[in-house]
Amino acid sequence: MKLRQQHASDEDYEEEEADGVTPMEEDEDDDENEDEDDGNGYAPPPLLLQPPPPLAAGQSFANRKLVRQAVRAFAASQHKSVRIHQPTNAGSTFAFVCKSPTPCAFEVKVRRPNRRTSSVHVITALETAHGPACTGKPLKRLAAAAAAAAAAPRRAPRASAGPASVTLHDGSTLTLFERQEFRSREELKDFVHDFALAQGKRARVDRTASGGNNTTFICTSRTPCSFTVRTLRVKPSGRHCVRSFVAAHGPECSGKPAVTKRQVLQQMAKLETGPTLALSGADVQAMVKTLQGVDVSARVASDARVELVGRALKDALAGVQKLESLLARFEALNPSARAQAEFDAKGEFTRAFLLLPHAARLQRHCPRVLGLVERAMRPASNLVDSMLLELVVRDSNNCAHTLAVGLVDARSHESYTWFLGCCVAHGVAFSATPLVCDRNSAVLHAVEALPAAQFTLVQCTASLLANLESRLQQELPDAVCELVRRAQDADSEAEFRSVLAALSAVHAAAADELRAVDPNTWAKHCFLGRFPLFGCQSAALVAPDAPPAAATIACEFGPFEFFQSYMERCMKTWYECKRTARAWAADPQRALTAFAETALVALEQDARACRVVPSDEDRGVAYVWDPRAPVLKKRRVMLSAGSCSCPALEQLALPCAHLLAAAHYFNADAGAPRWSVAQLGHAVYTAQSYAELFSDASPVEIPLEEELARNPRVQVAPAGSSNRCSLCHEIGHNRRRCTQDVALAPQLLHDAAGAAVAQI
Repeated sequence: MKLRQQHASDEDYEEEEADGVTPMEEDEDDDENEDEDDGNGYAPPPLLLQPPPPLAAGQSFANRKLVRQAVRAFAASQHKSVRIHQPTNAGSTFAFVCKSPTPCAFEVKVRRPNRRTSSVHVITALETAHGPACTGKPLKRLAAAAAAAAAAPRRAPRASAGPASVTLHDGSTLTLFERQEFRSREELKDFVHDFALAQGKRARVDRTASGGNNTTFICTSRTPCSFTVRTLRVKPSGRHCVRSFVAAHGPECSGKPAVTKRQVLQQMAKLETGPTLALSGADVQAMVKTLQGVDVSARVASDARVELVGRALKDALAGVQKLESLLARFEALNPSARAQAEFDAKGEFTRAFLLLPHAARLQRHCPRVLGLVERAMRPASNLVDSMLLELVVRDSNNCAHTLAVGLVDARSHESYTWFLGCCVAHGVAFSATPLVCDRNSAVLHAVEALPAAQFTLVQCTASLLANLESRLQQELPDAVCELVRRAQDADSEAEFRSVLAALSAVHAAAADELRAVDPNTWAKHCFLGRFPLFGCQSAALVAPDAPPAAATIACEFGPFEFFQSYMERCMKTWYECKRTARAWAADPQRALTAFAETALVALEQDARACRVVPSDEDRGVAYVWDPRAPVLKKRRVMLSAGSCSCPALEQLALPCAHLLAAAHYFNADAGAPRWSVAQLGHAVYTAQSYAELFSDASPVEIPLEEELARNPRVQVAPAGSSNRCSLCHEIGHNRRRCTQDVALAPQLLHDAAGAAVAQI
């Protein structure tokens, strides 16, 4: 059996197995092949530099490899080379003869006495003299290497050393010490490779010093290097033990680091996001460069990518095949939930919809404003060109809840129509409820296709800023973004125009683009008297500095993990909200939600600065103004009706500073609290309303993995090519393979004409 040489990415050469080796399987040119460079800067040290081992009749060797090495070394000391004598190479007996083309008497006969039970080889007869007619020569590579090595300084002796430690790129530590044990040879090899890589070097097995139960690792340096790790396989446990080592490489070492495929896979496993179907070899090289700080060859990166993409495809397929069962089981456990999934004729996943539990209950007890969040699925999700659509609502404690979520295959009006149609069909009410979203063409087409739902669209300020940056092709400063938000929150048209004038002084181009947008689609003052926005400026219904929305996190997952994450988040949110609601219901001092109380604390400071002129004590009528305002304007307050002429009360549904100032004035004048602050705002912000929403709601349950069944007919579409044609600008081919009838650009025509003239 020939030596099995592994690929260079494994950085190792397995020893020849002793058992089962027959002489007929040996190639007579094996001696020359073993001295050749392996393409990675390694050439075995010439045996003629070492003292030749004695040869004698009856001398035995543990295996055939040791016999061959001993005979070759002996012949090399005579400046000759040997080969196996083919006519006698039969059965268990063979001979080594000189490679001289003329007659030569040199011959070493070897026999394997017990071929079935032992690998021991014995020299039966030998003639070491070559004779006067011999014209044999040593191998040229051995002679050149001997001359170079004789001129170079000798390698330092490999002495034992104390414990040595290195620190990996991730901060962990590897320690090497004598009598250190490993369960297998693979574990030992991986440890030595990682140890050398942490030193910025590369280790390999020294074949000339390894054999049987002994394995020696050295550095791949072409110049002398003292790094050595000698190990021994201990019987009968089979464990590998470190006998001695020298961890230092020495000043003359020229070794360089190299990463194996196993190390690449190990580094990729540390990523928070798993491998994707769209992963490329360049992506692998960049990730390992960031994690490990070393370069990876294109071949090793490509091999690792094939294995990583295979794992990702297997995981994605397993998840998609269980998606139908997951949605059906979740709907069975939660009666108020609704779900559906669609697949094409090939069985590939296209889109899915999930209405989470208690959606109607949330709409009844939460502020009447909805948000439509859209996100492009990231490469980590293995969903190419897919979109996430999420319908959210905000409760009275400023916590966003997902009413429905959908996963569609493209950003198109058909996808929006399908998602919004599913919401309407399953009982989500859009009438007299503003929907904050990005008013793009796909959403507008979907609204036109569903006239019965009576949608009222409000442009999301965050999307408006993103559209401005896209049109201006630059990132807007924070000051410009703040002015845009102030313009949206303006209480009157005059204030709106004033903010736009201030924006023109800071960024004229952004102000011009903003004036081109119809204010009736996004400015708050245009919605006064129609419906409140409850202070919402973005589709997520939370402040810009709030934690990431559920959609931002879920867009990293595949279809199965995507919906599973929403189910688990819904269950956890309802559990926590129910505990909070019951605690507030048991507290007699709690009148408002925590969010409302925090907002009132900030308004109290403004209320203390206001001036109050009373008009009617019985009804609590007064005229209030803030002397700090740039333009003094009196507001008429009536506490009995809980009304104020300012738009803040209407839009926020919380008591404004004018109401608080009037209440404090009349309560202080009466000597006893007559007007309750908790009764001045909207009832949705009371602790009682919050308790009615969550206290008696049924718990949300999720299905277990063992309860789900796979559908083997479902498939996963592999990621397509990322090439983009320079003619038709479509993805999946280049300009040479383009089949579209596209007129060539003038420069391309000029280049083509020039090429034609050159050929003539």
